[in-house]
Amino acid sequence: MSRRSQPGGTSSASPSARPRRPEGSGLPRPARRLAAALVVAAALSSLPSAGRAQAEPDSSQRRDAPEAGASTATLVGRVVSAMTGGPLGGARVVLKTSGYGSITDSAGDFRIRHAPAGFVDTLQVELIGYADQSIPLKLQAGATTRAVLSLSPTVLRLEDLHVEVRRSSLRDPLTEFHRHERTGMGYFVTPEMIEQQNPEQTPDILRRVPGVTVGAQVNGRSEVHVVHSNLNCYPTLYLDGALWPRHYLDELDPAQVLAMEVYRGTSEIPPRFMGFGRPDCGVIVVWTRQGGAMDSVPREGGP
Repeated sequence: MSRRSQPGGTSSASPSARPRRPEGSGLPRPARRLAAALVVAAALSSLPSAGRAQAEPDSSQRRDAPEAGASTATLVGRVVSAMTGGPLGGARVVLKTSGYGSITDSAGDFRIRHAPAGFVDTLQVELIGYADQSIPLKLQAGATTRAVLSLSPTVLRLEDLHVEVRRSSLRDPLTEFHRHERTGMGYFVTPEMIEQQNPEQTPDILRRVPGVTVGAQVNGRSEVHVVHSNLNCYPTLYLDGALWPRHYLDELDPAQVLAMEVYRGTSEIPPRFMGFGRPDCGVIVVWTRQGGAMDSVPREGGP
């Protein structure tokens, strides 16, 4: 830069000697600021957005997520006999891990809905009289799986049964008769009394019993009544301890009669014989030598 000397030793710069401005610096200052802002904005737009990068994986996960119910499946099938091939109803079918199950119908069919899927489970079938059957099974989500299982019958072997027969004395047919006799309630016709009387008809045994009337035999039958009862009121009859639904004793063979119990009113009848008939009509219990064989004691030719 050239300077000219001024008088007095001072110097001044020539207008042509001023510093040069950088290229482009001729723009006004506001324009320069706008241009710088545009450059910065262009640079920032070329960078990836952090918010958009995070949103994309979330959007992808929502698209790939399974629909509601897609994690379950349906299992249908049939259980048949391994021998005949016929259907087996009433069999219990269960997925052991998940616990879902069903029972086969009369056609051997079963259906298990909404069973958990996507893993290996064990399908087990049980039916009384048949061997259990188990198979591994993997259900596909949202699909229907079909299965057919056959069961083989089992033979239940029991332990050997040993029967030992021991000879024992026969039960006294008059055991209950003597127990009632010890109560002192009623009138008791013993075997000795019947043997001494030697009756021709069974009602004849009662002719010597106080408080009992035996009518004449009409058409092969003799009516028996207690003294204070109505003539149309018949005593309730028991044969060897069991109710005998008859009104006449003529049907019994006197040779088979071993003993009799006679109860002539409500106060004498034990609770054992109070369940049937009218207590005020009395109760007559006949004990036979055959001890309860009702159909074997009637007389020959009787009804």
